[in-house]
Amino acid sequence: MAESIGSRAGGRLMAAGLLLAFAATATAGEVRIDRRYYAVTGKDRAGVAAAIRFNGPRGGSAFGLAFIDFVPKWKAEIHGAACRVVSADVGLDISIILPRWEGRQNAPPAVAAHARRFEQAIERHEMQHVAIARRYAAEMRNRLLRLPSRPQCHEVRAAGKAAIEEVKRRHLAAQRRFDAGSHKGLKRLL
Repeated sequence: MAESIGSRAGGRLMAAGLLLAFAATATAGEVRIDRRYYAVTGKDRAGVAAAIRFNGPRGGSAFGLAFIDFVPKWKAEIHGAACRVVSADVGLDISIILPRWEGRQNAPPAVAAHARRFEQAIERHEMQHVAIARRYAAEMRNRLLRLPSRPQCHEVRAAGKAAIEEVKRRHLAAQRRFDAGSHKGLKRLL
């Protein structure tokens, strides 16, 4: 099953608590997606399932994982008698672990077709996590840009940090709802 996105101090949102080291990070406004794969092989459906349990993320308890970092960059400045947000953008740094069917030559055509359907379904599922994250990145940017002016910039920065954390909490809840709604369908793939 694809696992829900979890949270960690410092703003890193990641699926099921597994941390990946990123070779590069996204800049504000950019969406960077890094795909990593685990091998799926087998001469029958039971063999395919065994390969997933052996090679899959979280010790084989997950079919795919999406690790999502929000990369907000925003600026507050004094204008007249008040401080306000003058620019904001939010990027996403995403790493996805997906299955890759590598047993094509050794498997009967029906098993290979089953494994390819599994591979495609898990990729669609994980890309839906990306789509959810994109919506929340846009919302985070809009929330920052709409912050009310305050007498001091430290007040605006505190309100901005609170807004970012609130959007992250709602993002996490949305990711968990998505996983809960798709859990049974993904489990039936094997």
